[in-house]
Amino acid sequence: MSSAAVDSAIKQSANDLAKELEVERVLKAFKLNPYDILDLPLSATESDVKKQYRKKSLLIHPDKYKHERGLEAFDFLKKAHDHLIDLDKRKDIDMIMTHARTQVLKTILGSGFSTNVADDDPRLANLSPPFEQQVRAKGREILVEDELARRRKTKLAYANEGAEKAKAEAEIASRKRKLEEQSKWEAGRNTDPIALIPFQSCEVSRLLTHFFLSFSFIQNVEMSASKVGGTFRTRPIRKRRRRTTCMSWDERGSDLYLCVVSIPHAASHKSSQPLPKSILPPFCNIRTT
Repeated sequence: MSSAAVDSAIKQSANDLAKELEVERVLKAFKLNPYDILDLPLSATESDVKKQYRKKSLLIHPDKYKHERGLEAFDFLKKAHDHLIDLDKRKDIDMIMTHARTQVLKTILGSGFSTNVADDDPRLANLSPPFEQQVRAKGREILVEDELARRRKTKLAYANEGAEKAKAEAEIASRKRKLEEQSKWEAGRNTDPIALIPFQSCEVSRLLTHFFLSFSFIQNVEMSASKVGGTFRTRPIRKRRRRTTCMSWDERGSDLYLCVVSIPHAASHKSSQPLPKSILPPFCNIRTT
């Protein structure tokens, strides 16, 4: 093999190594800091950003270098470039990094010194770790805190949205259930014209909103025989069965109707026992007497 061929092979191997190292560097870079991904100082201009992106993209472009994670690294590089080209997004990251730089300067110089110090100031030389590295580390801490706060806020917003949605669904279900109960009662209540007595609303006192009446009635259910002298006489046995009547005012448009509902008692119910709620209208609270 000629020396030219050897030199070409060595050069190609070196280029491949440089590309592999660059892919690994981008993948290991802090993804929330575009300066870290593009390997640029905080003082980089827009022109510096474009030149650095062009240089790095040619180095690790998936069409020029095959790597199992080359496409992922190139995507990170593109997003970092777009972030720094966008003035609004760059303004946000610059504010965070400026704050980080100020905090590092206060730590190095003390609170009595001005923070308007250039990066090449002699007081910032020969630091361990270097000043730029300290600023990036501090910026990393701030960016991580901000990202965690943003995620907590988003999670809380989703939780609140879910709670509000569940509450709204519960209210809708409750209203629907009440309407169904009202409809069932309306369908089954006494609709005799005598039971619906119209009154003009202006003539009815609101003090008469609800009143209730209990009464007894007599029903012939059996016949009994008794001996009177030498003959037998039959007579009916009168048996009392208890019923409760509910009267309430039902507003329909501009009129009020007196609604009368007659509810029979079960044979086992005594006057001191309340009526089962299952047979009462949904809007009435009835006390029997």
